[in-house]
Amino acid sequence: MRSVLVILFFLPTYVFSQLAINEFSSKGSVKDFYGNTNDWVELINTGSNPIDLSNYFLSDKITNTFKWQLPEVKLSSMQKILILNSGEDKRYR
Repeated sequence: MRSVLVILFFLPTYVFSQLAINEFSSKGSVKDFYGNTNDWVELINTGSNPIDLSNYFLSDKITNTFKWQLPEVKLSSMQKILILNSGEDKRYR
């Protein structure tokens, strides 16, 4: 089961923007390029400054909070990103 049980974000001290979970689904409602359905999390930068996502992590294990590091992507103000919880370490555009 690919449900996200724990989502941890570690905010660096130099970032004054706010990263928030805008939406999420644990019902496997989004298909990837292989036709597999996946759980997903949509993040949004609600602050006025860009955020470098590579300083944040997702995990479904409380004992491994650094399980998956988000990619080197900068989110501008009010920009969103959809992350599929597929178990694959791939980047789709």
